[in-house]
Amino acid sequence: MFQRIVSAAVAASMLLACVATAAEPPVSAERFKGHVAYLADDKLQGRRTGTPGHEMAADYIAGELARMGVTPAGDKGGWRHSVPLVEIDTAEPAPTLAIEGPGGPVVLTHGREALIVGALAEGRTETAGDLVFAGYGVRDPDAGIDDYAGLDAKGKIVVLLVGVREIDGPQAPEESSDVIETAKAQGAAGVIMIPGRRLTRLVPWSRVLRNAMEAEEPTTAWRLADGKPHLIGAPPVDAIAFIDNKAAAPLFAGAGQSLEAVLDSQFKGERPKGFALEARARVVQTMTHRRYESPNVIGLIEGSDPRLKGEYIILMGHADHLGMKAEGEGDLIYNGALDNAGGIATVLEVARMLKTGPVRPRRSILVIATTGEEQGLLGADFFAAHPTVPKGSIAAVVNIDMPILTYDFKDVVAYGADHSTIEAVVNRAAAAMGLKVSPDPEPEEKIFMRSDHYAMVQAGIPSVMLKLGVEGEGKAAWKTYFDKGYHQVADDLSQPINWDAGVKLVRLNHRIVLDLANADGRPQWYEGDEYGDRYAPTAPKTKR
Repeated sequence: MFQRIVSAAVAASMLLACVATAAEPPVSAERFKGHVAYLADDKLQGRRTGTPGHEMAADYIAGELARMGVTPAGDKGGWRHSVPLVEIDTAEPAPTLAIEGPGGPVVLTHGREALIVGALAEGRTETAGDLVFAGYGVRDPDAGIDDYAGLDAKGKIVVLLVGVREIDGPQAPEESSDVIETAKAQGAAGVIMIPGRRLTRLVPWSRVLRNAMEAEEPTTAWRLADGKPHLIGAPPVDAIAFIDNKAAAPLFAGAGQSLEAVLDSQFKGERPKGFALEARARVVQTMTHRRYESPNVIGLIEGSDPRLKGEYIILMGHADHLGMKAEGEGDLIYNGALDNAGGIATVLEVARMLKTGPVRPRRSILVIATTGEEQGLLGADFFAAHPTVPKGSIAAVVNIDMPILTYDFKDVVAYGADHSTIEAVVNRAAAAMGLKVSPDPEPEEKIFMRSDHYAMVQAGIPSVMLKLGVEGEGKAAWKTYFDKGYHQVADDLSQPINWDAGVKLVRLNHRIVLDLANADGRPQWYEGDEYGDRYAPTAPKTKR
């Protein structure tokens, strides 16, 4: 009897799935194209956060959601969830690093012998302290490495040799952010980084300086209640200086080992050892603040199940882009047709399917078009800190960002899915459409950490972002886009956009969102997953 009941239930659920698929509401390629055409139009001037162009985009998205019958769910029952922002820029005089030691005073200036960053506070910031050299600045007990062994870094400015694993061997640090976090954990007030000779042979200081200064632009953060900036990945110390190794000798004056000996140690296969220095340093920076606000747009599709409608699946994408070039000739507008007008078009059409389809979502859906993604996931991070619904009621996030819609894709890459049971949901949806789920083709690019869903992961919420895969024409399409379109003025409607690929992406994301919304249980992090353990340590876990 039990077996017959189970078999009947399985058959019934399969039949329901088939009916839902057969009755799936149609998706209009023309309507999808219309969204992209409007959002990527020159009149929006690149939709940069805080500009009239982004305001026009926000109004358009709110208008489209309203026409679908979606309910506004922002501040005070409106569409907008206002994000308080602050633009932080360097003011004159230029930041300086002053060294005081046995060899006499020496001053290094930002943009010449040094690149100095770190301060976020408005006005003048001074960071001073005695110096201590800590080798590569790595602490890895599992590998038996502790470059701080025997050193007192508390309240001091730590001097580090910049090493790269591919150049200096497996015991060199992989990323500078890791060693800065380690220095902060040791109580350091600031960090001075010196490139090793192997590194400067590959990338001379003149090129490092030129590239950094050409790319230099103000930092944008959202504001805390007390007005202080809050920024994902903000420097953990107020002073970070990256300096030319030809200008670094005064740091080691009077010490037991010279800079030359430290630099030479890399060529001898030796790990540089730490020691106290005889000099002292002072870093001075002056910053200006420009305060403004920019909206996330939020809509609600209420769930149909009285028991589950108090839980939410977030469907999101960012509406902002890079704006315009400050100077030059020819095309100056970063239209962002694929990044992320194509993503917002997908969000809007998935929302339309959820609102009008015959199978209604049991959980509620929050549709969010974020601001400030290009400045550092600002709108998503602000929402994660100030959600418009209880944070514990958010079950999952589906983010859509920069779909490369120039080919008929055969597979997708599901960033973040493999950290939770969202993985099975994505696999089911893809299989039902004859698509393959492929591994990340470029793990070194860390795309998983570079879009809005990652801010939600850091809030402890299982999240996923789909990108079109690399099978068939995909690999060439990815290369073409990243070579010629990504964050360039060529990302406009002149590209060979495949509007039917947009329709397919809409249908796939609709299946994923609907599955998450209608499941009896919420997604769970996998046991032992690094992100689940770090950001949701008390949440229920399941075996992979």
